[in-house]
Amino acid sequence: MKMLASGISLHKLSVAITLALALSACGGGGGSGGGNPPAGPVDGTDPTTPTNPVGSGSTPPETTPEAPAEVLQLAGVVRNYYTGDVIPAAVIRLSAGADQRFVAFSEATADAAGAFTIDRPDSDAALLLDVTAPGYARGVVTIPAGNAGLAVALIPQLQPVVAQVEGSTSAPLTVNHTRTTVNGETTAPVLNVPAASLIDAAGNSFEGAYSVGYTLIDPSSDPALMPGSFEAIDPATGTVSQIESFGAIEISITNSAGEALNFAGASAPVLSIPLASTIDPTTAPASVPLFFFDTTLGYWVDRGVAQLTQLGESWAYQGTINQTGIWNADIQFDAVTLSGCVANADGQRLPNVRLMADGRTYIGRSRTLTNVNGEFSVPVRPESQLLVAAVLAAQSETVITDIGTGDVTIPDCLVLSPSAATARLTWGEDPRDLDTHFFGPDGNGGEFQIYFANKTVTVGTTQYDLDVDDVTSFGPEVLTLPEFQVPGTYRYVVNLYSGTGTIAASPTRVELNLKGDIQVFSATEAEGDASLENWHVFNLVVDEALSVTMQPVQRFSDSEAADAFDVAGFGPASVKTEVKREKYYAEPVSADIPLRQIAD
Repeated sequence: MKMLASGISLHKLSVAITLALALSACGGGGGSGGGNPPAGPVDGTDPTTPTNPVGSGSTPPETTPEAPAEVLQLAGVVRNYYTGDVIPAAVIRLSAGADQRFVAFSEATADAAGAFTIDRPDSDAALLLDVTAPGYARGVVTIPAGNAGLAVALIPQLQPVVAQVEGSTSAPLTVNHTRTTVNGETTAPVLNVPAASLIDAAGNSFEGAYSVGYTLIDPSSDPALMPGSFEAIDPATGTVSQIESFGAIEISITNSAGEALNFAGASAPVLSIPLASTIDPTTAPASVPLFFFDTTLGYWVDRGVAQLTQLGESWAYQGTINQTGIWNADIQFDAVTLSGCVANADGQRLPNVRLMADGRTYIGRSRTLTNVNGEFSVPVRPESQLLVAAVLAAQSETVITDIGTGDVTIPDCLVLSPSAATARLTWGEDPRDLDTHFFGPDGNGGEFQIYFANKTVTVGTTQYDLDVDDVTSFGPEVLTLPEFQVPGTYRYVVNLYSGTGTIAASPTRVELNLKGDIQVFSATEAEGDASLENWHVFNLVVDEALSVTMQPVQRFSDSEAADAFDVAGFGPASVKTEVKREKYYAEPVSADIPLRQIAD
């Protein structure tokens, strides 16, 4: 682990996004992207797409510009965020930024394998991709300006709709959600729909049966779950500000034919956004603005006020809304600037590197690209701690840094180095603490182990790194493997260190990036007794030519070393004595999870 002069720790990190995109130039377009503008607006008001909410933006889209003669394209594969399964027939709409709004440009449909290509403008304008599919919440990503010629991996994977609840306009409907916490299951409302409160896409009153779909968006473990970016805009002045989230939700309503419905103007439905899992309700603000994501503007827009309300055993921000779509409980803050630079191992500055600053003590993310001199600056929350990641293809590096009351400059450039693989572990509210354990041949007839007490291992000239051992939130823990110099079987295991729940119920997710080939593993799909404390996720098998093959294992075990597993074709894993597990906090650990405290 490299230490900066200021005492900041450097760790390697690769943000593994399953829906990978590549920019390529091609004459005249083609593929599923075509070059034609979408038939409807990009804000989801197209009634032919039932899963899209009606009226996702108060500002109508402008006239679609003509496609240039030379067309660039994005390509990718749409996947389920939790399982990695491909999502066929997803609709992808792309818009280009112009005068603080996004203009519809092109549309594509994913094939049976979830793959798509879509045209993009030949310019440096910011881009917005809006991805929808039946049964899933929409995925919305904004790509920063200055992206021409850049290979990107920015589209989020889609979250499944949590539930569909049936109702009728003849009576009020309360949509309840049941969640599992450290204190057991708790049920609370997420939406109250008044009787006779719906209209159709033409604005006419609707009577009859309908279905409400909702998806909870808790970016505690992964800010990429949040649609768009953590930025709000004042449409009247064009002023953009940074926001900190306390939880979000998407609501959609359809009739029996699958046609989208919306709320009538004076209906005043009540929305309850569950408090994000890492937020302490005793220090959370009593009220916050209620923001709506406007895909035409590409920003969150202030649309009301939500009050922190206790609903049984849980807490939520509750307020009235005026339309379906994506809603977010946030506060705006006056940002300070974090600056730095990115270089390669030879000290050469690197342009067009993706830079992400994720809050560790607040829920938020700032993103940008390095300029021609390899420099960056991003707005961040004062008095906070951040994970700052620089990512370029398979190269990555991360800085953990504290932010005070003023601007901060990282004294040394983040240094990118190639990696053969990265594995990213995230989990939910309970168990409180999960750990990465990675085993492999040390080249001397023995075996090494990487885990919280031994985060860096050198084999030959290769250094393997585990980033910060996260015990106060939901990860990520990221293992970086630059290359493999020793043949053999390398094993990746997740251990339950503390908490009352199980690995499978958390839910726990591992994302493996093996030289750009992305695999997502969910503990809910593992075999064996889910009450056991170890989840053997996968093996990496390195042959004599040092070629790497991923072997899924997906089994629970009572052995941290996973020595009981015999993976077909590769023989039993070597037996390893378990190490004494001690961390810097005392055991047994209380079921009370340390939550994010909100400063006064």
